[in-house]
Amino acid sequence: MRHPTRSLPATLALLATVAYLAVAPLLAYPASAHDGSRALQLALLAVVSLLAVAGSVGLRATAPDSLKACALAALAIALPSLLAAPNRAAAAQEIALMLGLAVLALQVCHAARGNAIGWAYDGLLAGSCTYFLLTTGIYGVALLDAGAGPLNARLLHLGFDNPRFFNHVQTLALPVLLGWSVAAPDRLRRRAASVAASLHFAWLFMDVARASLLALAVATVWCCWVGARPLWRRLLLCALAGFVIHWVLFVALPIALGRSWFTHFAGLQELTSSHSRDLLLSAALDLIRDHPWLGAGPMHFAALAHPKGAHPHNLYLQWAAEFGLPSLLLLVAVLAIPLWRASALLRQTRSQSPAMTAALSAALLAALVDAGFSGNFVMPLSQVWIAVTYGLLLAALPIGLAVTTPLRTGLRRLALAGLLASQVWLCAVAWHQWQHIPPRISDLSPITTADQKPRPRFWQQGWL
Repeated sequence: MRHPTRSLPATLALLATVAYLAVAPLLAYPASAHDGSRALQLALLAVVSLLAVAGSVGLRATAPDSLKACALAALAIALPSLLAAPNRAAAAQEIALMLGLAVLALQVCHAARGNAIGWAYDGLLAGSCTYFLLTTGIYGVALLDAGAGPLNARLLHLGFDNPRFFNHVQTLALPVLLGWSVAAPDRLRRRAASVAASLHFAWLFMDVARASLLALAVATVWCCWVGARPLWRRLLLCALAGFVIHWVLFVALPIALGRSWFTHFAGLQELTSSHSRDLLLSAALDLIRDHPWLGAGPMHFAALAHPKGAHPHNLYLQWAAEFGLPSLLLLVAVLAIPLWRASALLRQTRSQSPAMTAALSAALLAALVDAGFSGNFVMPLSQVWIAVTYGLLLAALPIGLAVTTPLRTGLRRLALAGLLASQVWLCAVAWHQWQHIPPRISDLSPITTADQKPRPRFWQQGWL
C-alpha cells in the first residue's frame, strides 16, 4: 500500500480534473466556448504536470510493459515527424498537448489505484445534474413564453459551440453514469445517476446523434459479450426512458402548446447525410499517400485550410495523415491494450467483476467507435473525458498492471522536468495566440467569414 502522502498530489490532480469536467460547460466565456474550454484545459494540464513533479518521489510505473513500449515508440516517432513538419511550432504544440493528456491519465490512475474515489464519480454526477437542471429550466421558460418565437434547440447545449461537441462528452459520460447507477453505495445516488443517464439519452435522441448512438450500441453488445449484465440492462432501460423523455419534452409538449422549432440541430432527413465527410476523408487519404511514414506533421491536416474542416472527423485517418502509419499502429495498440485486458478479466469473472470496470471499458470503447466518425479526440472537454476514463480503467485493472520497481531517479526527474517545461511552454504559446482576435495559431492563420462556420482544431479558428 502506498503511503498516503505519496498519493496526495495525484488525488489533487483528480480533484482538479473532476472540477474542470463539471464546471467548464457551465461557464460564460468571453470568446467561444471552445476557446474558453481550451484555455481552462491548458491551465489544468499545467497544474497536473506540476503535481506530477511534486509527487515524483512516490511515482511508480503502473502500465503493462507492452503498453509502455508502444507509448514510448509512438513518442520516438513523433519527434522526427515534428522535425519534418513545415510548421514546427504548431507540431510541437500538438505533441505537448498529447503529453499533457497522457500525464493526466497517469495521474488519475495513481489517484484511483487502490483508493476509494466514489467522490470523483459523485462529482461527475453532480456536474451532469446541474447541467440538466439549468438547460431544462431554460427550455421550460422558452416553452412557456409564447411570444418569444420558435424554439431554439442550440440553447439546450450550454458550454458547447456545436451540439456535436456535447454529444462527444455524452458518449463517455453515459456509460460512466450507468456504471455508477449500479455501483453507488446508496439508493439516492444510484437513482440520480439513472435519471442523469436517461436525460443524456433524451438529448442524444433530440440531436439525432448518429455516431454517439452507434457507439453506445456497440458498447451494449460488448457488455453482453463480456457478461456485464447489470450494466447492459441498465443501459437499455435508460435508453428507453430517455426516448420517452425526448418524445414528451421535445415533441409532445411543443405540439400541445402550439410551439415550433426554429433551429433544431438535426432532423431525421439527415440520417443519411455525409456532412462532407467524404471530402475530408479523401483529403486525409491524400496526405497518407504522400507522407506514409512520418505523416505531414502533427496538427498539419489543419494546414490545408480545408473549407469543410480542420480535422477529418476520423481519429485513425487523422493520426496516420499527421504522424504516419507506423505511429497509427502504435496508437491503436496503446488504446486497445487496456480494453483487451478488461475484456479478458470480465469474461473470466463475469458477475464478480466491479461494475465500474465494465462501465469504464464500455465508455472507452464507445469513444473509440465515435472517433471513427467525429472529432472527439480534438475537442478539449472530450479530450479530458477520454484521458480520465483511460486512467480510471488502468487503475481498475488489477492483472499485470502494478509494477513495484520505481523508475530510475535521474531519468524520472529529467522526464518530469521536460514534461513540466513543455506544459509551461504550451501555456505561454497559447497565451500569445489568445491575443489574436479571434484566438488562432498565428495572425496569418486564415479565419472564416461571417457567413461561414468556424472550423475548430486547437482553437475555434482551427486552420494553421
